[in-house]
Amino acid sequence: MKKLILILCLILVSGFVSASQVCVLDFDYNNGDLNLLNHQISNGFSPDYKLSEGDYSVDSYNFENQRIRRINFDIPLTIFSDVSNEDIITGSVEKLNQVKFSLIIPCPEEIKELKINKGSEELIDIKVPTTSKKSGLLVWILVLIAIILIFLFVMFSLRKRDKFILNKHQQLQQWNQKRF
Repeated sequence: MKKLILILCLILVSGFVSASQVCVLDFDYNNGDLNLLNHQISNGFSPDYKLSEGDYSVDSYNFENQRIRRINFDIPLTIFSDVSNEDIITGSVEKLNQVKFSLIIPCPEEIKELKINKGSEELIDIKVPTTSKKSGLLVWILVLIAIILIFLFVMFSLRKRDKFILNKHQQLQQWNQKRF
């Protein structure tokens, strides 16, 4: 019984662990030209960009056209390879001219647009679609229903156990009365 209650509690707590909204930006870089292939909003986790450096940047703007965040990045044009052959390890560095890559950045609901810049030159302007807050409300309603159902299940189980113990106690008393 205790294991069942623990499992139900873990399932309930796992409902509170939810991913935040992120914007996935897919790019194509070809000899100096950066093109946006696709962008989408999904649930997930974005990497920590606090220590980011690079020639390019993504600026997030809210509905009042205030910049919320700037994330700097570089185009991943370098491939490092290592090969081990018994006792010898060799490696190489390859520079690319063309690459497709993706950036995952935080995208809270107050973001209206993203701007991709190289230095002070604006390259790409992305309008972020507004997302529905109903999905978040639905999750909380489902969590509340799950809490109520777990509470009712636990109360029913405890009540059933108490009745079982009471019946056993009454049977034991009757047996003792007959015996003595």
